[in-house]
Amino acid sequence: MEELPPEVAVIQTNCFKPEQNILLRPWTGIVEGLGNLIRREKISVPNMDPGRLFELFPQMDMSGDREAGLAEIKDLLKFDAIFHTLYTAMETVSEKRKLLFIFEDIQWMDPLSLSLLSSLILHQKSSRFLFLLTAQPFQEKNYQKFETSLAMYHKLRLLDLAPLDRETIRLFAQDLDLPVTVDEHLVDRLLEESEGNLFLLRECLKALQTTGSLDNLTENMRNIFKSNCFALTDDQQKILDFISLFYDGAPLAMISEYMHMNSLQALENLEVLRKNNFIRPVPQQPEVIYEIVQQKLKEYIHQQISQEKQKILHSYIAGLWEKRLTHSPQDIRLYHHLEYHYQEAGELVNMGRYKLKILMYYLNFSNELFPVLSSADIVPDEDRSRYIESNLGQFLAEVDEMMHTIRRTCGETPEVRDLEMNYLHLMGRHYIRVGEYEKGVRNILSLIEQAAEVHNRDYMLMGYKQMIYYDIQIGNTEEMKNYLEVALNLADECNYHKEMGILLRLKGLNMIMQGNFPEAERLLRESISTFMVTQNVQRRYALNIAGAYNYLGEIRRGEGKFQEALDYYDKALEYAKNQEAYSSWVVFSCNAGVTCYNMGQFARARKYFLQAYELFPRYVFYWRHPIVESYLALLSMREGKEKEAVRFLDDALHKLGNMNNPREAGYVYMAIALLKKDYPESGIAGHYEGTVGAYATRALQVLDPYRDTWERKQMEALF
Repeated sequence: MEELPPEVAVIQTNCFKPEQNILLRPWTGIVEGLGNLIRREKISVPNMDPGRLFELFPQMDMSGDREAGLAEIKDLLKFDAIFHTLYTAMETVSEKRKLLFIFEDIQWMDPLSLSLLSSLILHQKSSRFLFLLTAQPFQEKNYQKFETSLAMYHKLRLLDLAPLDRETIRLFAQDLDLPVTVDEHLVDRLLEESEGNLFLLRECLKALQTTGSLDNLTENMRNIFKSNCFALTDDQQKILDFISLFYDGAPLAMISEYMHMNSLQALENLEVLRKNNFIRPVPQQPEVIYEIVQQKLKEYIHQQISQEKQKILHSYIAGLWEKRLTHSPQDIRLYHHLEYHYQEAGELVNMGRYKLKILMYYLNFSNELFPVLSSADIVPDEDRSRYIESNLGQFLAEVDEMMHTIRRTCGETPEVRDLEMNYLHLMGRHYIRVGEYEKGVRNILSLIEQAAEVHNRDYMLMGYKQMIYYDIQIGNTEEMKNYLEVALNLADECNYHKEMGILLRLKGLNMIMQGNFPEAERLLRESISTFMVTQNVQRRYALNIAGAYNYLGEIRRGEGKFQEALDYYDKALEYAKNQEAYSSWVVFSCNAGVTCYNMGQFARARKYFLQAYELFPRYVFYWRHPIVESYLALLSMREGKEKEAVRFLDDALHKLGNMNNPREAGYVYMAIALLKKDYPESGIAGHYEGTVGAYATRALQVLDPYRDTWERKQMEALF
């Protein structure tokens, strides 16, 4: 590192075990360093706004003057957008300055970060930027997959310092008179604690011999750390104690405030600590943070502070972080700190409040209209989709256990009730989202009841909206109408203009579902007007506007005015094009493709359907997939591609099993009925059991009587 020529810019980040479940956290240092270099060197990155990196990683933009969109339409884990933006920035900056990106301890990276790093390395073309990675041996599947895939394509050069293996560790342990049996569990613990390092293994075995635990520091470690601390002044020791309470370093400003010093006075003490190898500065934007150089040293310092003092200091530190909240999406970076410090302070309600905020940030799903319109779980392939979904269950289980603990410990206070309502909203949304309607509705109805008891109108409105989204999914027009009425009255009482705009659009959909097209159109245009008052509002609610135009298209298609319908769908796509909300693109492209097919413009229809189909891997859920695949099957058979048609229909039928959407099933049944009628001697006709009439009947039972008029006519003609 010291011998690198000055023209090489080094950007470094560290991965920490406590953060291995925080998505994309290791990229904080890289994005900040890259952004700082772009600004400092005044490097122009084509087709990218300078603030683009912060748009993709809002938790790193602490300026507080940026305004994100409504949670309903946010899309905060844009893997594809993050990859392309980072790659473009790296390529462009490296033309001006050679770059070295250093990632320390990547074995603690979350799988999504590993995927991003893997993609960047695999697609790297320039030799003007390199990646230097350090890691300890790690058997976790995602890490192993990362290393193997890069090595397979000759993109990784390994310098392997072999640690002690399991058998050697077992022999070391068996040679000592330990107070416990040397079994597989102990060998696993020793391997985990020492990571194959001989010195650490000896000290771990000594700790086990003397204390019966692997968690304790040895006397040798204590003596070394204690002797090193003797030379410190009271102020320096106080600063070191303070820094040890932060899980990833203490900001200079907080150190200064705690010590009642100005920055220069604090820096003098910090410089002494740095020179004596107690701490190291980690450059951040817009400040510098300091961290303890070794984990065992940090543990030693931590242990010298009484439990009572630790709790008081953690509460104090949480208060310092709360002063920095801006009540914007940028606060997500602070939520992690606040959850940790309040937990360590024993303030469970405050800890729970921020844990729920973190989970809500990463979920950020919407069950409204198209249930995946703004899903935060946008990932490039099914493996990563399954990873996020499986871990989501674990996170939700932790939240559930947390709430039980808080209720048991804190009792029925106003703060606990507020947390309970937040929890009910979170769990209700989740269960409705994944199709567990009974659990979801039970949570949301409980939310509405509790909110009404304490006259909390915000939570009441949130509950009403979730019930409306649920009714959209199951097609319960009458109940949806009732909830819309009470929600609109409540939003009007509260003077919530933007909520009124959203609810007007939903009421327009309700009118469409009832076949009242004139009233639906009036409501949809009123909704659009609500969001057109300023450029800022128009930008924030772009997907709401796009959704309204999509519904206007559905009205025109239901009326048989296909060209007008297509114009509205194209307008919806235009509004959505800069949002990178792939699921909304799928919905609008699907509807446009259906309309073109209705007009007999088959080549154009195929273009829209393929545009939607190619976006399927970029988000988790299956909404609109069966419709797209049904029409692609019809188009494939027109071109004589029978195997392809069967594959599309089989995929569509499989996905219906993971959904509860009768209308989409109607399109699949329609496609099978048409193919069995038009190609009676083909293999596809025999592939699906049942008669043409049976499939046509099933389709007519579930196709929308007002929006799917063309499809219903095709089915009626079969009798």
